[in-house]
Amino acid sequence: MPLTRRTAVLAAAATLAALAVMVAPLVLYGADPETWRYSARYTARFSFGLLLIVLVAPARMPRFDTTATRDAFLAFAAAHVVHLGALAAYRILTNQPPDAAALAVGGLAYGFLAYVAIALLLGRPPGLTLSISVHYLVIVAIVTYATRLPKDETRLIGIFGLAACVTALALRHAGR
Repeated sequence: MPLTRRTAVLAAAATLAALAVMVAPLVLYGADPETWRYSARYTARFSFGLLLIVLVAPARMPRFDTTATRDAFLAFAAAHVVHLGALAAYRILTNQPPDAAALAVGGLAYGFLAYVAIALLLGRPPGLTLSISVHYLVIVAIVTYATRLPKDETRLIGIFGLAACVTALALRHAGR
C-alpha cells in the first residue's frame, strides 16, 4: 500500500494543528512551566481525538478502508509526537522526571506508536499490530483519565475522558 499525497497532507495538517495547540497558550500566557503543562495537556487531548477516529471509524464507516486507517493513524502519530515534545519541555523545565511506572507504560505506548508508524510508512498493511497498538493506547488513556477522578479540579475531565474511551470501545466492538 504505497503512501499517497493525502497521507502526507493529513500528517502535516495534524502536525501543524498540534503545534498550533501547543504554541497558543505559550503565546497568550508566556512560556513558563505551568503553561507548558497546559500545552502538553491540550496536545494530548487533540491527539486523543485522532486516536478515537482510528479506533472507531474502521468499524463504523464502511468507506473507511485500510488506506484511510493508515492515514488517520499517521496523523495521530504525528500529533502525539508534538504532545511528547510539550510534555518533555514541561518535565525539563520543572526538573520532574517521570516516575518508573509512567516511563514504562508511556515508553511502551510510544514504542507501539513508532513501530506501527514505521511499518505503515514502509508500506506494510495495518493488521493485528495496529489493532493491538491502538487498543493499548486507549488503555493508557483510560488509566490516565482514571487518575483524574480523585481530585475535584480534574474529575470532570476524567469523567469525560473515560466516557469517550468506553463509548469508542463499545462502538468499535458492538455488532454492526
